[in-house]
Amino acid sequence: MEYREQGVGNGNGLGAGGRILHDWVFGGRTPADAPFLEDPLKTLGAFVLGRRTFDIAEGAWGDQPPFSGPVFVLTHRPHEPVTRGPVTFTFVTGGLERTQAVATPAVTHLRYRVLRQSART
Repeated sequence: MEYREQGVGNGNGLGAGGRILHDWVFGGRTPADAPFLEDPLKTLGAFVLGRRTFDIAEGAWGDQPPFSGPVFVLTHRPHEPVTRGPVTFTFVTGGLERTQAVATPAVTHLRYRVLRQSART
């Protein structure tokens, strides 16, 4: 399995218009947004994201990251696990297939979500 995406290159890591979407998801919600933003999270048991996404967003997440389960960080640089609030970030080397193999047992009857960041250009 391989994922590739061309970077959008505006320097903020979110892409053109990405800030508006993130502001809505992480701060501008209304009760009508719950079915779109919160209900799907109830079926997710773990998250997989890349090291670049972690590096860019870690400071913004603070002590309460927006995840409802363990997070597995796909990386080429080994790192000890990081715990922020109730969330543990486990760093996995060895590619996407290895990361999926590590994440799958953590989700039991739930699903996991792969989050991806645009490549640098």
